[in-house]
Amino acid sequence: MFPSLTRVCLRLSAALLDLGVLGYLVFRTGPGVVWKQLQSVGWGLAVIIILGGFSQLIRTCAWRQALMCDALVGAVALEGLTKVINLVGALNPGNLGTYEGGNMLIANIFGLTSTAGLTLALCRRARTLFWVGIGAMCLILINRTKWAKQNTGEGP
Repeated sequence: MFPSLTRVCLRLSAALLDLGVLGYLVFRTGPGVVWKQLQSVGWGLAVIIILGGFSQLIRTCAWRQALMCDALVGAVALEGLTKVINLVGALNPGNLGTYEGGNMLIANIFGLTSTAGLTLALCRRARTLFWVGIGAMCLILINRTKWAKQNTGEGP
């Protein structure tokens, strides 16, 4: 009873804190500026929020699965070793090949097949490319809007 009550109180206080910070930021910058920014981003913001929610949902499910099957130590060790491979591979331009090969080696260490390690690395690489693409599209849209305003004489 009490752990769930504590969890509910913590989540409620975190939500109230988030709402308070959002209200302060809107007050500080002005609602008109916030509304203009939302209009310039458009529906892309809704897509980003939905995809971010799906990302959090998948991450939560993965952590619950890891905690349920006592594989937490293995998951943390696997993640830690992939970060070490990322650090070592920083010497390689773009970290191409180093990250994938390192994940294959780590998968072999943990008793998995090399294919599983390569699949994990390629999925992570695809995720990174997807979010870089989303960011690039948002940057292009924002710059296009600024460029259009400058050419029509509306903005500075």
